[in-house]
Amino acid sequence: MKRSIDQLSGANSNESMDNEMDSTSSRLFLLINQNKELQKELLKNKRTISEARKELELMRRKAREMESLVSLIQRAWSQVSEESVDA
Repeated sequence: MKRSIDQLSGANSNESMDNEMDSTSSRLFLLINQNKELQKELLKNKRTISEARKELELMRRKAREMESLVSLIQRAWSQVSEESVDA
């Protein structure tokens, strides 16, 4: 009788270990999938940042061009107004 109780408790112990392993495997599987999703999201965000930086540099370049044009127009108007005063 004692042996059968020990065998049963051993079986329960094995069953418990199997359940723990299944639970650990499930958690590991979920963590791996979550990690993959986070990697995808990170890559997407990196691409978005890269595109935004390119757009920012383009805007800065355009702003410098506009500043140059404004400066050129101001000089031209300055010359026109000096000529009209001299005339």
